Amino acid sequence: MLRKIRKTDRVSKYTGAELMCPHQDCNGSFIVYHLAWHGFTCINCGRDVKKYNWYIKKETMEERINNENC
Repeated sequence: MLRKIRKTDRVSKYTGAELMCPHQDCNGSFIVYHLAWHGFTCINCGRDVKKYNWYIKKETMEERINNENC
């Protein structure tokens, strides 16, 4: 499930979380291991993006259970 980053989001320092660029013409995605930053420059399109505009991939409880059973 993709959604915008929220103030209350946490990221595991061991597994990280996948971020997706919010620009429609860019398919940039990468893994981050902390959220202690204000903004990033997308490595795919080169545009500056504020922290709360990025999309974060969050697993639902069902996806977590399925991944653990594999």
